[in-house]
Amino acid sequence: MTAAQIVEFLEASFGAFQQARGAGPAWRWDRGHLERNLEALTSAGLLEADGEERYGLTSLGALCGETGTEVVSVLRVASCLRNVPAGQVTDPELLALAQLTEEADGVRMPFNKKSVKSHHAEPVAWFGELANQGISRVTLSAFRFALTEPGQDVMRAKRTVACLLCPRIRHAADRGGPDPVQRREGWDCGTRPPDDGQDVRRAADGGKDRDADPPRS
Repeated sequence: MTAAQIVEFLEASFGAFQQARGAGPAWRWDRGHLERNLEALTSAGLLEADGEERYGLTSLGALCGETGTEVVSVLRVASCLRNVPAGQVTDPELLALAQLTEEADGVRMPFNKKSVKSHHAEPVAWFGELANQGISRVTLSAFRFALTEPGQDVMRAKRTVACLLCPRIRHAADRGGPDPVQRREGWDCGTRPPDDGQDVRRAADGGKDRDADPPRS
């Protein structure tokens, strides 16, 4: 489909009908805005145009459409992957990259709101642990971009640590062993997590708090 055909298709869609119904009869599509979005999606690698200026989905664009993932999420992850050396694209790296998505940003993570600057305890602990785990500088740097609130980078880092430690926590719990978060060695050259790892441990264990008193019958 050409750019003009895509715009005409969208104008006749049910989504356009709903938008017009909600906004009133004065509402109109901004064709220029839609055409600029097509150009942006093409530059980002989600669409491609042939010699006749007919647009089609790339593999990345098809993945975005078929999974229902936010476009901005796909663009963030893809832009990082293009700069991560192939040898560093490991399972932990992919878990970290997933924390850049809009969907993951919707998962809240407790943190000390006074500890958000790069030299403060929370960022030092969690970013230091991820560096020790081999997460690339590209991904760790990306954690600090596209922030919509203070401390969002800290939450991304803490979620990643929780994901990485989840199997160890469950294994230790099943065997009655020591808590791998609370007794974790090497937090940023020997420092302990600022909250003793409680938030990460609960998140990695599915929100459970094993130290909490059992409910009374």
